[in-house]
Amino acid sequence: MKRLLLSYEKCVGCEMCSMRCSLAKTGRVNPSQARIHLVREEERGVMMAAVCRHCHKPKCIPACPVDAIVKDEKTGLVSIDAALCIGCKKCVEACPYGSPVGVPRNERSGKQTATMKVICDLCGGSPACVEFCPTGALRFAEPDPADHNERRRGLEELAKLVAEQRH
Repeated sequence: MKRLLLSYEKCVGCEMCSMRCSLAKTGRVNPSQARIHLVREEERGVMMAAVCRHCHKPKCIPACPVDAIVKDEKTGLVSIDAALCIGCKKCVEACPYGSPVGVPRNERSGKQTATMKVICDLCGGSPACVEFCPTGALRFAEPDPADHNERRRGLEELAKLVAEQRH
C-alpha cells in the first residue's frame, strides 16, 4: 500500500508542502491549517516534516475520549470525525510524530472547542504536498523494505524533536 514517504535529509524547510496542503484543504495558503508542518531544531539545523503516519497501532485512537478517531482496516488510513471531535488535544499529546493539528471549526455544538483536530488523508491518493516538494523530500509510493531502518531512524529523530518541543 502506498504511503507518504519522507526523506528528512532532503528537506530544506521551504514549507511548500504546508502551503500547498493548506491551499488544497482550505482554499487559502495558510500553513497553520495544513495537515503537514515542519518541526525545527534551529541550533542543530534540523527540519523535519511532521504528518500523520497512519500507524499500524495508532496511539491517538485509544487517547480519544469520544471515539472520534478510527482506522480503516482495508486502507490502513486513520481519520478523525469532525462532528465527534471535541478538540481536547488528547490525540495530539498521544502522537509521537507531531500530528494531528488544530484548525478552526465552522460550526460548534455541545462540548466542542473552537478548533477541531485534523490529520492527513493523503488527498485521496494524490498528495498535494508531494507534487510541490522541490527537493523530492516527499514521495507517495510503496515503502521499500530495504529502507526500513532508515525510515525507523527518521521517525525516531522526529519523535525526539517533537518530545523536546513539548517540554
